[in-house]
Amino acid sequence: MAENRASMLIFAAFAILLALMAFVFSGISDRAIKASPIGSDGLFHWLNANEIEAVRSHRRTVLSEGDIALRVLPLLDTNLYSDAPEPFDARERLSNPTLRDLDWSIFDEKITYVSSLVILPKWRAGVLEHGLLDPQLLIPKGQMAGLLNQIGIEELTLTRNRPGFTQTDDGLTAYELQLFHYTRLDGLCTPVLSVPEGVLLARCALRDSTFHILSDPDILNTHGLALGNNAEVALGIIRSLMWEGVDTVYIDTSTTITLDVSGDEDRALRPRTADDLSRFLTYPFSLILMGAGAAFLIMLWRGLARFGPALQLADDGHAASTSASLEAKGYVLQMTGEDHALVQDYITARLHSLNRDIFGPKTRFDRGTLTKKLAALAPHTHADFAAALARVANVDATTPTAAIEDAAYEFDESYRRLSDELGHVSRGH
Repeated sequence: MAENRASMLIFAAFAILLALMAFVFSGISDRAIKASPIGSDGLFHWLNANEIEAVRSHRRTVLSEGDIALRVLPLLDTNLYSDAPEPFDARERLSNPTLRDLDWSIFDEKITYVSSLVILPKWRAGVLEHGLLDPQLLIPKGQMAGLLNQIGIEELTLTRNRPGFTQTDDGLTAYELQLFHYTRLDGLCTPVLSVPEGVLLARCALRDSTFHILSDPDILNTHGLALGNNAEVALGIIRSLMWEGVDTVYIDTSTTITLDVSGDEDRALRPRTADDLSRFLTYPFSLILMGAGAAFLIMLWRGLARFGPALQLADDGHAASTSASLEAKGYVLQMTGEDHALVQDYITARLHSLNRDIFGPKTRFDRGTLTKKLAALAPHTHADFAAALARVANVDATTPTAAIEDAAYEFDESYRRLSDELGHVSRGH
């Protein structure tokens, strides 16, 4: 009982350790973001279904900049100058406005060399975990202003429509529609697509780049494409921004540069490196590896610490096997406290086994008939077997344990010799 309790305590400790590791290493994976209602998987499938080749970013896929008609760049970071800090608790995790960190220099290079459609963020991480659209989960407009300032278009001001879903005259539908204010558009940015409430899509000329910026991600994300006339508007936006003669739209959710600068090389696959192996050490694969490690340690402990190493028997054939068998029987006898009764049952079982071997499984057991038959079949060993049987028969509750063990040992030896004479190979009856 004590060993079982110790086993349960150790198993519980491993389970708690795994739970803590899962909490520490848990987070919102990029795959989960893409497949979420505010992700880009819906746009990818919608474009391909409408004969627009859409390619999702992948670090093993090499495309040149000349292969891309348009880069769709969903921003899920409100601070391009620094990485978001690790959430301290569940409340901070739910209110986190950054779902995918992107460095400013990477962002600037992305929009400089390829025609790009930048999609501003709108929702905090709580939308992914709860699957709800709620005003409390909107990114504060003050943080959005800081993001526009980092991009370099601080003159733009975001406005949001009344709470709840809004549908414009053009069929655009969104929850608290996020738009650029008309009065703040100046020389840097010009409106491309407007609705009565404000500007949805603007074209901005900044530093050495010209790019388009979409104010509300709910027009192009998976959730938004299913609302109103958003899907048709999304197709119109994408088609109007694509370069002529190039058919590929690159949905870029990578935080690194994944396009080849040179246009001389054909499409190819990056060679696999040791960095690819590192992906299997990150969440959620890290949990699988930790679970496998914990299971291995439990099995190792049960095999070595609890039961100990395998017992080495002496190389003396039948004697070693008989000795081990008697030691096990002696241990059982000491635990029962009814040594004589257990020995009598043991002897009876042996005699029944002999009766089945000699007369067949359906023959009724008769001790006298069996004794006569054994005398005829095994004349050399029957006398010793009968003497050992008689000694065991005299065992009772007053017989010392040592005498009972000696009687059982003598019976086993005579039974083995009798079995050898009868031609039985097995001694495990």
